Amino acid sequence: MLRIGVLVGAKGRGSNLMAILNAIGAGSLSGQVAVVIGSFKGAPALEAAALAGIETVVVGTANRTDDEYGDVLLRAIAKRDVDLVVLAGYMRRLPDVLTTSYAGRIINIHPSLLPAFGGHGMYGRKVHEAVRDAGVSETGCTVHVVDNEYDHGAVVAQRRVHVLPEDSVDDIAARVLGAEHSLLVDVIRDICSGLRPLPLT
Repeated sequence: MLRIGVLVGAKGRGSNLMAILNAIGAGSLSGQVAVVIGSFKGAPALEAAALAGIETVVVGTANRTDDEYGDVLLRAIAKRDVDLVVLAGYMRRLPDVLTTSYAGRIINIHPSLLPAFGGHGMYGRKVHEAVRDAGVSETGCTVHVVDNEYDHGAVVAQRRVHVLPEDSVDDIAARVLGAEHSLLVDVIRDICSGLRPLPLT
């Protein structure tokens, strides 16, 4: 059974994490979330994972160089025999030691159709504001392989959603989030089944 490690952000609600856990609980996803890792003890996603009975680990960045942080993060993941690392609301650029050690085994979901509306500083509501301001008729989400640049790795899968002229930023965000949940679970399911073998390229 595929062992999954999930890296979460400090502020996100953990809805993509919960989409994975709900799919596993429903029997539609055969993987196992072995650990959820965050940088801050009070992160809502960490609390949600703990309530679901998943092991949580806090790997803080304070008083650590990027290399030191990367080494501790790598040990926390490797100790739990993780096969696939999933970023769910995690905002930092991953340290090189992790992207090298787990090359092709780390995925992220971004709330746009990369390469559009991606890159450093483009996350969350900022992406949807840029989409609305650009006046495009569609947006969506992208699962991509994580490397040492923001939103740069190979695209694994995308899902498109319409943008209506009357849409607010919140309307766009809600529609994209629903697509994120289903797309992320579908990609992980394909990896579990061997349809998308690891390492991803």
